[in-house]
Amino acid sequence: MLSSVQKMMVNFITVFMIARMLLKKLSIFFCAIWLFCGAIGILMADDSPIIDQSVNDRLPDQEAGDYDDYRVPVYDDSIVAIVNDKAITMHDLMQKVLPYVQQISQVSYSRDDFLQKLRKVQQQVLEAMIERILIVSDFEKKGGQISNSYVQREYESYLRSQFGNDRIGLSRYLKEHGQSIRAFKKEVRDNSIVGFVLGNLRRKEPEISPSKVKEYYDQHISEFRVGKQLYLKRIELDKSKYSESDLDDKVAKILEALSNDGNIDSVIKMFSDFYKRADIGWVVVDDLIPEYFEAVKNLSVGGFSTVFEVGDHACVLYVVDEKPAKTLSLDESRLDIERKLSDDYRAQVKKEFIDKLKKKAYIKVFLQL
Repeated sequence: MLSSVQKMMVNFITVFMIARMLLKKLSIFFCAIWLFCGAIGILMADDSPIIDQSVNDRLPDQEAGDYDDYRVPVYDDSIVAIVNDKAITMHDLMQKVLPYVQQISQVSYSRDDFLQKLRKVQQQVLEAMIERILIVSDFEKKGGQISNSYVQREYESYLRSQFGNDRIGLSRYLKEHGQSIRAFKKEVRDNSIVGFVLGNLRRKEPEISPSKVKEYYDQHISEFRVGKQLYLKRIELDKSKYSESDLDDKVAKILEALSNDGNIDSVIKMFSDFYKRADIGWVVVDDLIPEYFEAVKNLSVGGFSTVFEVGDHACVLYVVDEKPAKTLSLDESRLDIERKLSDDYRAQVKKEFIDKLKKKAYIKVFLQL
């Protein structure tokens, strides 16, 4: 963690670097005023973090207890990266991460697992934001243009498909996310530019022949071996809410209900502290974390585990269905192989293109995850 003095120095250096780049475009007089105001803002700023609960407040359909362990931490709204003369703030980053938060919580085993997955998504999203700025900047420097009418059509298409032409609904949505209509249209424009540039790169994609598909299948046969799969549901209890005796009593009632009733959905609804996270779905047994693997390795359909602990949670797993281990045939795998070869080619072409842009750009990342 950075000390308050270190934070002040990082912010001051950031302001200075942006100001130096702006000197090329603005008069010295106005840039000096901008730098002076920025420095005064740093000196007068409170060292405590800016608490913005908007990310947590917008988790959809929360019920008490369902996501308490999976709320995102509160961050300073500081600059996390600079790309040429553009800054990316923590607020900008978390606005892009927000749509993934509930999905991350659904597949997390514990608070620590949730935070680890969240950090990974933050890194991926930040990299995508940096790449986006580089692509748009390169397009504009080369004199590329995209018509306002095209941007307006894309905007109207989004309004129609996502909000049923409800402009008030869109405005309300953007306001809740701290974005203006003008900023959103700028985002639509940038999306169009990125799509156009990457689309041009994909036009060079070679045709994937059947022989290439078979060659890949033969050389990577292990990828097409699928281990035993189980469809799991879970009952989770927040240990912090119970005394040791109360927790034992509740677990006993859960196991008794499963033995007598066998209706896992009703038992989950009656006892689980995390009802909306109950449906895990299909999983490969060998891919489970050790605690889950040990709990289900000997279970069959209709079976349930004894209680076990993961972090601050006490869990019971129930097997809804199962699929035996198998090796997919070439015909079963063909479409997946074609898609993978195509994705690999696109990713390599994009990486080479982005690497060239990065060599010509000024990029400074402050975020440490």
